Amino acid sequence: LKHQIAYLNKTLVYYNQDVEVESRAIGKLHKPADHVLWNLAEFTHFEELNPSYKQLIDKLRVYSLYPYYLDVKYRDEAKDELRKINWDSQTLFCRIKFKLPLTVLKMMEVLKRKASRIKNKILITVKW
Repeated sequence: LKHQIAYLNKTLVYYNQDVEVESRAIGKLHKPADHVLWNLAEFTHFEELNPSYKQLIDKLRVYSLYPYYLDVKYRDEAKDELRKINWDSQTLFCRIKFKLPLTVLKMMEVLKRKASRIKNKILITVKW
């Protein structure tokens, strides 16, 4: 917060885990009290003072809160956090995604997991 920051909208690294999505430690939901994005109240004034910080935090909110938004248990808390986002600076896809019905979003996630399994089976078959 003492230095200028910027969000770089460029992929810098790719990784592939040969583990089923359900078995990965990454992506598990933590209690909101333990999640960093629910504990940024003391930095709220920086969002107004530093546009780069605001852009970074909003991107983190969009991507990190999506699984919480899909989960019935945490959906209301996620919606409260998502209200803090400046949606004008988000991609059209992100803006649309959070307006779709929950059933459509969950169906998209199921299809994404199935596609991942198919890809892994193909890679194992081809032995890449």
